[in-house]
Amino acid sequence: MLRSKKVLLAGLISICILGGWTLQEDDNRFKSSLIQIEGLVDSEEWDKASEEAYQLRDIYQNEKWKYQLLGDENNYKGIQKEMEKLLASISVEDKKQVKVETAVIRTLYKDIYFY
Repeated sequence: MLRSKKVLLAGLISICILGGWTLQEDDNRFKSSLIQIEGLVDSEEWDKASEEAYQLRDIYQNEKWKYQLLGDENNYKGIQKEMEKLLASISVEDKKQVKVETAVIRTLYKDIYFY
């Protein structure tokens, strides 16, 4: 009986550790996409920035369940709203507004993981 509890405890600890590593990997993918959008906008490659923003939205949609579990409703719904604003800012080629939107998205994202 005691041995089975130890095995169960070791298994739970392993799942927690491995689960934390996958969150960091997803975190890097999301962050790198934001950084890439900012770089493309700085070099005024609006079409590529738009494509990357749509990919970022796809990443968000695929990982949304994690954000719902980890963060509060204001954060994960806020990301969704800001994502739409980001796409609109890119479509009208507003460099300053793109910077604002990426900063807001990054802040909301950090709040989910580090709140």
